[in-house]
Amino acid sequence: LNYPAISIGFVFVSSKDLKIDNNVKAEKRQKGIFSSIVYTNQIRLQGEYSLGEIPKDKNIVYEYNKAYVQLGLTDPSSIASQVELKWNDSTAVVNPGSRCVTTIERGFNTNVIVTESIQTYKVVIKFELRGSNFLSYNLTSKNAEISMQSNWPSPEFLGKNLPKTREINKEGFKANWVTNEFNNNAQSYWTDGSINLAFSEPIINVGLIETADD
Repeated sequence: LNYPAISIGFVFVSSKDLKIDNNVKAEKRQKGIFSSIVYTNQIRLQGEYSLGEIPKDKNIVYEYNKAYVQLGLTDPSSIASQVELKWNDSTAVVNPGSRCVTTIERGFNTNVIVTESIQTYKVVIKFELRGSNFLSYNLTSKNAEISMQSNWPSPEFLGKNLPKTREINKEGFKANWVTNEFNNNAQSYWTDGSINLAFSEPIINVGLIETADD
């Protein structure tokens, strides 16, 4: 007898038209002979997900009632505020941790309502993050626009993608990036274990550095 093979796993869907706004307030902190630049970043992410991106196959059964949204963070303890997440018109409760550590090791997640009859979903996430010296993004969205403004006057732009536009003066800086599926880690979808973002080079990396005038 030939029995059908059964495999249980996750399918991850990339967001589309992702927009990330960063408002970074930075200051210099001194500890003995050492100093560092610490910051608070108010972040707003907005994106869209489409069920049309996942493969259709009569041998695949999707359990839409187990859908969730996940966002990775190198250090989740750096979250300095309540995370606000809206899924279409509903507010979701966010939980710490990763549900699939083979793809995203740390971060937060939440259950969301997904039905086969609704093909498109919008998500908005707001939270505050604290850190020092560097800010970086590793994106899986097919296309994204990232804006950043800060009161720190001496940024260093690193990573695979440099800003499309930038303004730097003694009052701080503004920068904007535009990415697409050809210059980031985007795929329409992938299965658990096929991508590990922890080992991927950041797409966008901004250093807050000291200069002789700071």
